[in-house]
Amino acid sequence: MHVNVFMNEGIGIPSEDWRYHWEQTKLCYENLLKEETVDSAYAFLLQCMNLREHLLTLKTFPSTNINQLFNHNWEMRLCREICEGKARFMMAPEYLIFHFTHIADGCMNRWNRFLESATKAKSKKRAPTKRNEATRILMRL
Repeated sequence: MHVNVFMNEGIGIPSEDWRYHWEQTKLCYENLLKEETVDSAYAFLLQCMNLREHLLTLKTFPSTNINQLFNHNWEMRLCREICEGKARFMMAPEYLIFHFTHIADGCMNRWNRFLESATKAKSKKRAPTKRNEATRILMRL
């Protein structure tokens, strides 16, 4: 079996499956909730963008769906703008972490809904199995 590997600072990270990157995103979110620091918030937001880029690269789900997720949801748009350095915040760190945590909550909810619905839709499109074909043939008799 051939495994794709994404090299990040010399560390091989398996990237053949989007679930690995989703688990990393959830870990960053848990870390943010535990630490509640601006650094952990940035780490989470960057991981959200990392997940997005991997989904686009791996072509796991249609790119139009992923782009719509980021274009039509303010939390996801703000996440992208923060990561790209377009959004600037002029406030004390304790207020900043409150806003970042709120954005992170929204991002996690959006990712959960998106991945759940995309996975369900993808499983419905799978080719029929031999057992399903046999069942259909028997039903015709």
